[in-house]
Amino acid sequence: MVNEKPIIGLPGFPVSCNIILEDIVKPLILNKSKEEIYYDNEKVVGISAKRLHSSITEKEYLRVGVGKVGENYIAVPLKRGAANISAVSKQNGIVYIDKGLK
Repeated sequence: MVNEKPIIGLPGFPVSCNIILEDIVKPLILNKSKEEIYYDNEKVVGISAKRLHSSITEKEYLRVGVGKVGENYIAVPLKRGAANISAVSKQNGIVYIDKGLK
């Protein structure tokens, strides 16, 4: 904070920048706004189309394509990597994977 205003640095990789905007900047703006703003995050429980492993040391934000098959939501993991901007354009969901999960 500088003069009671938040200062947020953004990383250079597009996907990392997008995560900071979604997880920190957007909630901060919505929290400070006096106007009612529509926030379109919906949580669903789904099944992964592939087996996933987590990092031992870091929480991971995995971009996924989500579709409904019958009564189940299916999450298809997209290509990983902080420089992979195509994953941002193709995603319609994010899976948060805690560190150290098998």
